[in-house]
Amino acid sequence: VFIMTDVIMVCSPSSLHVFLDKEKLICSICFDLQKDPVTIPCGHSYCLECIQNFWIGEEPKAPSCPQCRQNFTSRPVLVRNTILLQPTSSERSGTGPEHLVKATLKLQENICIRHDEVIKIFCRTDQKCICSLCSMDEHKGHDMVSAAAERAERQTKLGLDQQKVQQRILNLEEDLEVLQQAVEAINLSAEKTIKESQNLFKGLICLLEQKCSEVEQKVTSYQREEVRKVEELQEKMQHEITKLKKTEAELDQLSSTEDHLHFLNNYSSLSDLSICTDLPSFEQAQHCFDDALKAVSETREKLEETLRDQTTKILDIVDVFLPEDFRSREDFMKWIDG
Repeated sequence: VFIMTDVIMVCSPSSLHVFLDKEKLICSICFDLQKDPVTIPCGHSYCLECIQNFWIGEEPKAPSCPQCRQNFTSRPVLVRNTILLQPTSSERSGTGPEHLVKATLKLQENICIRHDEVIKIFCRTDQKCICSLCSMDEHKGHDMVSAAAERAERQTKLGLDQQKVQQRILNLEEDLEVLQQAVEAINLSAEKTIKESQNLFKGLICLLEQKCSEVEQKVTSYQREEVRKVEELQEKMQHEITKLKKTEAELDQLSSTEDHLHFLNNYSSLSDLSICTDLPSFEQAQHCFDDALKAVSETREKLEETLRDQTTKILDIVDVFLPEDFRSREDFMKWIDG
């Protein structure tokens, strides 16, 4: 049986091919597949029970066809439709057209389309199945065996292939398990590295803060010492200014006296003035601060360079930790074993 759109081809025992519309398998009274299909004189077919009940319902009128309405003088003889009987029974039994199509197509695959002969030979030269006429025609002189013999030989090879596939599956499953372990190990190592790196960088930050505090204390201490020296000098100079102002007043008074003896007796003591020393240079203190700032700046540059170089090395180590590919399973297992 072949299904072609809405047409079904029925193969009768005598190999007569009759094409029927699929709709003709349906009873127009019950709208189901015809049960015990019978044909009336006008050519239409119905279920035996359906047409009988239909005519009973028409009494006392003359029996007629439900489709074409042709009237009959008396109830016609019902003829069993053997052509419709096979496809409808096949539909109901689950071996309907679809199943028949598959079976027929499979039979067609075993028939040589050139000679219409059953294919039973395998040509090893051309690696194809042929019929007996093909073996005496275009495949004459080729290496040929029966299809059954070739199947038996290949069946053995197929068993070996199955074993290889099964072994490959086992290997891959083992590799998957190892990979899962590798994933867990990588995750643990990464988490540990991140945690320890954070602790190390925190320690480095604490060290920098400590050194910053030490520099700050050193500079502050130097600042206080230098300020103390300046303040002492300021106090000394202020005392000297006060003393000089007093001497200036006495000199003014002496210069205006008319008593020569008084002038001469006091001038000697007033003229003995201490020579003021020059102010000390405080540029040294400023240079000290500049040098300290320069040293801190150089330390920062060296630290940045060291961190940059070491960070690059760390990232390079991480990049080459997992190779992009493995040439063989042995390479993979060596990498896993470290």
